[in-house]
Amino acid sequence: MDTTELKKNKKSLIGIFFLLVIIISIAAFFSLQFLDSFTATIILRNKNLLLFLLSLLLMLLFAVLFAFIHQKKSVEELNKFITSDVSEKALLSHYQIITRYANDIILLMDQKGLIVEVNQQALRTYGYTRKEMVNQNVVLVFAPRSIRGMSKIVKAFESREGVIFEAVHRKKNGEEFPVEISARLIEISGETLIQNSIRDISEKNKIVEELEFSQTLLQKVFDSLEEAIFLINPIERKIENVNHAAIKMFGYEKEELLNRGSEILFGDTSRFELFIKQSFSIYSKQDFYETELTMQRKNGEVIPVYFYGKALIDAKKKFSLIIGVIRDISLIKKTEQTLIDAKNKAEEMNRLKSNFLSNMSHELRTPLISILGFAEIMSDSSEDTTIQDSSRNILQGGKRLLETLNLILQFSKIEAEKITISNKLIDVVSTVKTVTEKYKLFAAQKNLKLFFENYADECYTETDKEMFEEIISQLLNNALKFTEEGMVRVILNKDESDTEKYFTVEIADTGIGISSQYCSVIFDEFRQASEGVSRGYEGLGLGLTIVKRYTSLLNGTVNLKSEIDKGSSFLLRFPMIETGQPELFVPPMEKKKPFSLTEFFKETKFENNLPLVLLVEDDPSTSDVITIFLHQVCQLEYANRSDKALQKAVEKKFDVILMDINLGKGPGGKEAMELIKKNTMNSETPVIAVTAYALDNEKQTLLAAGFADYISKPFNKLEIIEILTSHLQK
Repeated sequence: MDTTELKKNKKSLIGIFFLLVIIISIAAFFSLQFLDSFTATIILRNKNLLLFLLSLLLMLLFAVLFAFIHQKKSVEELNKFITSDVSEKALLSHYQIITRYANDIILLMDQKGLIVEVNQQALRTYGYTRKEMVNQNVVLVFAPRSIRGMSKIVKAFESREGVIFEAVHRKKNGEEFPVEISARLIEISGETLIQNSIRDISEKNKIVEELEFSQTLLQKVFDSLEEAIFLINPIERKIENVNHAAIKMFGYEKEELLNRGSEILFGDTSRFELFIKQSFSIYSKQDFYETELTMQRKNGEVIPVYFYGKALIDAKKKFSLIIGVIRDISLIKKTEQTLIDAKNKAEEMNRLKSNFLSNMSHELRTPLISILGFAEIMSDSSEDTTIQDSSRNILQGGKRLLETLNLILQFSKIEAEKITISNKLIDVVSTVKTVTEKYKLFAAQKNLKLFFENYADECYTETDKEMFEEIISQLLNNALKFTEEGMVRVILNKDESDTEKYFTVEIADTGIGISSQYCSVIFDEFRQASEGVSRGYEGLGLGLTIVKRYTSLLNGTVNLKSEIDKGSSFLLRFPMIETGQPELFVPPMEKKKPFSLTEFFKETKFENNLPLVLLVEDDPSTSDVITIFLHQVCQLEYANRSDKALQKAVEKKFDVILMDINLGKGPGGKEAMELIKKNTMNSETPVIAVTAYALDNEKQTLLAAGFADYISKPFNKLEIIEILTSHLQK
């Protein structure tokens, strides 16, 4: 519908409205003329009602006319909008909706720099009202130090291209804040304007600063670490980053490492490829990889390193980088090698020491059997008192030498920590009594009284019997040696409480005593109350050291009380096992009947009835001593080498074989014993080991190897006869 048609309709409607008013007025006038008196009376009586209805009708007509006029005005405005640029108006409406609710600050400015329009976000941020901002120069929102940023907006006009830059804006209250401005040209209603989309980047800058600080701090930490650190890209075979320690360790500049492949650290590509292959294989199962390998410095030096690598996984969970921590372990390897060399040297020295002690034992014990053996033979066989006295002196000197040797060997075993403890249940009363009885003769020779006092009745313990007996022996030997007159008492007692049960063994003498200054060191090795060239008593000063060490190994204690010229008292204290329990029953020891040559010869009146014994011994002097000792006890055949012993064992059945362990060249006694038992008719014949070695628990070793018994050189006549006949009787 165009404007001409609207005007025609308007005039027609107005004419119709006034025509209706006139017709209604004329009709009402003529109607009143023809009304009867009754009707007229009713009308007059209700004239007010009729006037109201008439007024209402007129108001309705006016309302219809007003609506028509308003419709006409809307149609005119619509017609005006239609005649304008439709697309321009639609764009403006769309722009207003977008900018009104945008989160960013929107400022529209013209070419003069005046603010044309602002959105709600701008008003909230800057603190101005719309009236305070519109038609104001945009400088209003710029901080003084950032006014130069306006030139960039001008460039947007000149180049007619958008620009993005950062500036500092200022609020109404003077507070400044950083912003990022995106300025671009737009046209509205044919007018060119600049739209400034402004974003507060305070938080962004804060995050960036914190990130930069973190990166700087991380880089400082990265560079300050002593271990070399590499970021390796295994796919591209290149180094992404290194720290100062890596540069220092390998001698390359950082750019050299970053510009060249990782293989420069390995010397050649093949070794690096092998490393990468191993890395991939391990990283596929776990996220770290550690190993020891060798790498090459710039100067060509190859160094051992410890490499710890961790796989870095990207957002797609793909293996992207290896962070490798590399530690130069050259010094560690040198130290390890030094320690290994020192350990090997120490072990070699220990082996040499053990061999020396073992050889010393053998070389001293072997001649001692000749010295002591022939001295005993001379003492028994000669009727010349001079020869008898000389023989006894030789025996006494030889026994002293043997005692010294035994002390040295025991101490050496303790120092080498080669002591093996074999605990078993023992009867303390009988053990202490037996050891004491052995020293009765020694005490009598010095005109001393030796007493054993038992106040414990029954007493049992679990301990190493041989070590326990050695402790008592050493203390008794010391007490008798340092006592010139009076007595030595061995006192056994119990020390019981509600929770603990112990027994004590006290060895008290009336000897020379020990001064207080020596009481604290008397248990140290090689210490004596009388020391130096002017010492008054024999000995090495090892007896009490062995007592202290053995007592500690058996979970006991030893204490000393002494007074000069009044004597000394050593108190031993050991754990005790309560008796009366069935599982602790100790079977009575079988009493061994002493061997009697008289009874033996009653059964073997003729020499050809004597048992046949094979003696395997390479030392002629020892063979002679044993021959004399065993005269009329057995028939002896000799062999000085293992091959001769094997040949004799093949030819004859022997009752007992006495086997020396060290047979010089060729197989030793142990090998000879094994060959005899395996290849001859003497597989069941008891073989007794005869040895001058006394280290490393040799007795237990030889018994475990298959020997029937063991006797250590030097031995006397009674000992060799007793051990031999014990197996002959079986």
